[in-house]
Amino acid sequence: MCFTSKTMWYSWYEIAFPPVPTYRPMEAWLERDPLTEEELEDEDLVRTYQEDTKDVWGVLKNSYNFQDLIRWVGNAEKERKEAEAEAAEAEAEAEKQARRSIRKGKERQRDKEVHPVWVIIYLLGFLPAVTALGNEQPFPDIPFAVFSQFILDTFDSQVSLSTALLLLFTLTENTELLNLHARQRSSGLNPRTGTSWIRALGKAVLRRVEVDEVKLLKDTPKALEAQIIAVSANLDAFAGVLHLLPVTDDNKFSKALKPVSHKTIEAVYTICPQSSMCQTRSCESKAIQQVTRKKNLPLVTLIKDFKIYTKVPVLSGQCIQCKTYYYSDHERFPDSARSEKGHKLYLNDAKYIKIGSNTWVDRRFTSGVLNAMYNFHGSTSAYAQFWNYTFWKNQVTTARQISHRQIWMAFLQESIRTVAQHSQVNLVLKDGISSEEVAKGAFKNLGDNGMIRAGDGHSCDECTHKYKAEADTIQPQDDGSAPIASTSNQANSDIEVDAAPVKLNVLRIWKITGEVYSVKLMKRHMETSVFYCVETVVAPCGVVIAWTLFDKAEAPTKILEFLGKVFPTPDSKPDYVCIDKACAVLRTAVASRHWGIWKHTTRFIVDAYHYANHKVTDNLCRIYCNPAPEDGSAPNLILVKRGPKGPYFQRAYNTQACEQLNAWIGGYEAILNRMTGYNFNWLLHSMLSTIRLFTSHGTYETLRVVPWYSLEQVVPWDS
Repeated sequence: MCFTSKTMWYSWYEIAFPPVPTYRPMEAWLERDPLTEEELEDEDLVRTYQEDTKDVWGVLKNSYNFQDLIRWVGNAEKERKEAEAEAAEAEAEAEKQARRSIRKGKERQRDKEVHPVWVIIYLLGFLPAVTALGNEQPFPDIPFAVFSQFILDTFDSQVSLSTALLLLFTLTENTELLNLHARQRSSGLNPRTGTSWIRALGKAVLRRVEVDEVKLLKDTPKALEAQIIAVSANLDAFAGVLHLLPVTDDNKFSKALKPVSHKTIEAVYTICPQSSMCQTRSCESKAIQQVTRKKNLPLVTLIKDFKIYTKVPVLSGQCIQCKTYYYSDHERFPDSARSEKGHKLYLNDAKYIKIGSNTWVDRRFTSGVLNAMYNFHGSTSAYAQFWNYTFWKNQVTTARQISHRQIWMAFLQESIRTVAQHSQVNLVLKDGISSEEVAKGAFKNLGDNGMIRAGDGHSCDECTHKYKAEADTIQPQDDGSAPIASTSNQANSDIEVDAAPVKLNVLRIWKITGEVYSVKLMKRHMETSVFYCVETVVAPCGVVIAWTLFDKAEAPTKILEFLGKVFPTPDSKPDYVCIDKACAVLRTAVASRHWGIWKHTTRFIVDAYHYANHKVTDNLCRIYCNPAPEDGSAPNLILVKRGPKGPYFQRAYNTQACEQLNAWIGGYEAILNRMTGYNFNWLLHSMLSTIRLFTSHGTYETLRVVPWYSLEQVVPWDS
């Protein structure tokens, strides 16, 4: 609440403050709190405050009084009135120019339509009958001379073709707004052309051309409102020239516009090789000759941007020297000079892909299939039904519906190129083989026996932490207050810690690759009942490293052999392997030849979910396979976090990554149960590879944990 005298109120407050809310910057400045003593010590904050003050007042002073505010309001009012006058003048000039352009356009059109009556009647007999669809109207069909002359008379002389087409398609795509504009214009609510509807469109156009740094008007007014009025008036005139303004000559609203059909201006597409010269080195970039005969020119159905185009020609080429054939999605080269058999090289950067004998699609279609199967666990039949009901049904076309076999081919072709491109190779198979043979060849050449090459060298903050030699602990207070966090190197008294600095130098501890991996099975019986489960190696963040199939059982010996193939060298071995039966794997490793391979690099631990169900009397599991010991024996598995009630322990890694992966793979169970072995292998491999390709992680310094137990300290197995 403010207390002041009447003289002060009517002499200063009543004069200075009422106009201020009209000017938002000044109102915000007046409502802003002054800088505190602490803020005044911050030079950057003070400099910013001074710049804001100067932008509002126009001049920087130590203090401002009522006289300054009244003077500022007077100047602002003067500028506003000048801007309104300029806008009104620009509006009147734009309206005058628009009427002049419409009149000239009608005169040119009338001059071109002066013909003898008998000639018109005679020619009408040869004109084809063109009718638009019931819910669309034809594209504006005006002479190009009228169009170009209007652009030159109305807009800047240096306006580009792209800007002119921008204005044209802006009007053809906004017929609903033109109906609203015409109805308000004819009602007399706004006698001028600048209705609120057309002004909104003009403002949007002006914002777009400002982004492209294009000069649209001949004489651009200084005030923004005047520019909007001028552009909207020109759009109104342009709509009249294009016959997209449903207003009669006496300014009465006529029949409402329908959406404009773009069928007559659709481009003519061809499917041809992307390479303009032969890629064989010995050919020295020779030109590719077009070899498709006119009699045998195939006309196919093309799906581009989810729109169906029919009778699209497919062209192929050949290098005369090396006899290599070039197509849009692949290259075919002979086995030898005398052999008719050839090999097919799948192009990773293909623009169009063949998915049927008479059907080609673009990469948006194939990537949509891959994304749907990855994100929605959709089958080929489900996606085919979705596409036909969503896109095919709403288009007038003679093309057939998409089948589930074509969807599978789209998935197969896209997944091959996705995996091959990430591996920086091109898949080469025999030409003329079936889709099942393609899946077999893809898994043989790109599957790498279940190794996910997209996960090579993976490292992120969820999978790797810096090595800690000492554990974080929580110490209770003697006075009963909240516990505090501290650092301790205390370990279990029954455990002897390896002297790591003697065997490993500091550089190897910090830089050698090694992540924490989690190994877990997902039961899935195959058609032949040969394989018992799918075994996966997964990083804590969810990136899949490798997978394989186990037959009959998930034996610890098989797990150790699988891990040995995935991590063949000591530097590649992870620091921790988390599995539900880690204690059984550890017993088997110690009792066999595997212990010498793993004892210096890796520790086996049980995941947190299954560890609760292991026996408390199992000393080996409790001492050596504990996923989160709180006694300081494994400092890199435990973190101390601070909460509202004080510090608390938290596991350093997600040990449930495989459980989460199993739940995701379970969505494919109905699909996989109906597949042959080759299709099963490729679908699973490509989906597991896609997990890495659909995620991005940064690279962090890798965790290298020193082994903290040796064979001599392991409890006897017979105890």
